[in-house]
Amino acid sequence: MINFLIARSFVSQACQRRSRLGFLHPNASHIFNSFSSVVKSSESAKPKQKKVHESSTVSYLMNSCGISPKLAFEVSKKVNLKDPDNPTLILNLFKSYGFSNSQISKIVIKHPSVLLTQENILLPKLKFFESIGFSRSEIPELLTYNIRLLVWSLRNRIIPGYEGLKSVIGDNHEMHTIISKRKGWHFLHYDVKNLAPNLKVLRELGVPKSSLNVLLNRFTSAASVDHAKFVEHVKFAKEIGVNPFRVTFIYSIHALSMTKKSTWESKLDIYERCGWSRLSEEMFLEKFVFRFQESAPELLNIYLDQLKHSPEALKSSSV
Repeated sequence: MINFLIARSFVSQACQRRSRLGFLHPNASHIFNSFSSVVKSSESAKPKQKKVHESSTVSYLMNSCGISPKLAFEVSKKVNLKDPDNPTLILNLFKSYGFSNSQISKIVIKHPSVLLTQENILLPKLKFFESIGFSRSEIPELLTYNIRLLVWSLRNRIIPGYEGLKSVIGDNHEMHTIISKRKGWHFLHYDVKNLAPNLKVLRELGVPKSSLNVLLNRFTSAASVDHAKFVEHVKFAKEIGVNPFRVTFIYSIHALSMTKKSTWESKLDIYERCGWSRLSEEMFLEKFVFRFQESAPELLNIYLDQLKHSPEALKSSSV
């Protein structure tokens, strides 16, 4: 009897739920099914729309930028050209400044989002390079080999960096010579505010101008380190006997900027135990500064102990 009443209660509740759904709408089930089909249809349409955009982007990159089908497909993964108007405007701006088709292709492949850049962002950059002495025949090569100039902010990075380096170089002709090189704008990767005080320290020591140019052109990172650390590097290079009138001094500063002072001191102790004097260390630095790595002491032990070579033989070696 009890089981019969429980079963009857369940049937009654089920009927009530069904009647409430029916009260909401007589075709509720039909509406739900229709809604589900609409959702599925819209979801299935999304991949199709994406493929359409990808296809149009690939076609534009091939036809307007001269990029091969394979590369165009790869580049299309990084940029979505929904509207060709702005990309065409940018391409025409490049062409008006003398960019060749191959140069435009290289730029778009390396930095495809340039096609989405607004004209009022790109044009002032082009005019700036003209204002500092680059001709319209030089600007295309400059930007092709310095793609980051198209990415960096003109107001917040390019102009402040240029003015900072110019305050150090002084001479306009020399400044133009530096920034005209393929890697001439490498200094923008670093904080140029330290350049002036750091170079002042070297000038006061009598470091030749040719050595300063090596520091600026090849070792900008070493020239841009925190001023207090730079002074420490200069002091330590002097302490180990490196001649500031030779370019070796610049190499030493560069190596010091990449190595802790404690590491250098431990290595120099090993060299002294091998029989080198401070003057000999300068000769060693001149030959091996770019190999002054963590394994140097171990290599010395192999050279001197296992191979039985003398310190004098290593100093005179051409390796």
